[in-house]
Amino acid sequence: MRYLVEKGYLARAVIEAHGFSGSPAPNGRGAEYSDRALAHLGEDGERNQKIVDLVQGLFDEGHKRVIAFTPSVDSAEECAAAMRRRGYLYAHSVSGKTPSEARDSYTRTFQQPTATNPNHQALFNCNVLTAGFDAPETSAAVIGQPTKSAVRLQQMVGRALRGPQSGGTKKAVIHMIADESYSEFADLADMFCQWESLWEEGDRT
Repeated sequence: MRYLVEKGYLARAVIEAHGFSGSPAPNGRGAEYSDRALAHLGEDGERNQKIVDLVQGLFDEGHKRVIAFTPSVDSAEECAAAMRRRGYLYAHSVSGKTPSEARDSYTRTFQQPTATNPNHQALFNCNVLTAGFDAPETSAAVIGQPTKSAVRLQQMVGRALRGPQSGGTKKAVIHMIADESYSEFADLADMFCQWESLWEEGDRT
């Protein structure tokens, strides 16, 4: 990890978890959170506002390409609409419900270099851009969809980790919403917040 960051292939990740006490999880056990549980989160207007405010903060810090993972399709649409009301015309939602022509248009525009298209852009998505989507200049991500899978979380975080040698940025900022009642994800978020110190510790031993 240190080698890839130092050589510029990976961005240096700054990861922060934000606790959230609303929306207790519906009952249910399993390898992953149920669609019902995620839909429940997506109905929480205060939580959606938190996602929007985090994206706004990233724009204010100078980030031009931000990807946000939402718990439901309705949440993605609500967050994108809220950003457009603030004047960000390149804020869109992408999901399995999005017509293919519109989805291709939104993603292609998002992938344009900032030198060509300097507008602030945000893609709010539900279960579409977790893996296999490449937009090298994505410099920040908001993880608003909890998961029990470390691999899935790594895939979401990885959307913003392209380094300069890979067409990306030196630094990536990752915000995670860690719902108190979704304890498995809260634990994962805490682990990821410490990941840089963990591999640096490993290098020293």
